[in-house]
Amino acid sequence: MKKLLITGASGFLGIRTTMHYITKCEVVCCGHAGLDITHAKAVESFFEIQHPDVVFHLAAISDTGYSE
Repeated sequence: MKKLLITGASGFLGIRTTMHYITKCEVVCCGHAGLDITHAKAVESFFEIQHPDVVFHLAAISDTGYSE
């Protein structure tokens, strides 16, 4: 069974993507509380532990004022 990693899993798109794939493959979800995607070493360590086959990178800044 393929292992799917979804970043931004607690967001609008992440929740819906997780619900779609949860019965089709092994899903590993991480939100901002579980993984700081701006910290390269943390991401590298997370990948070494999880070994995902596929990654859906859905993490984003939802505050449009801040992101602009």
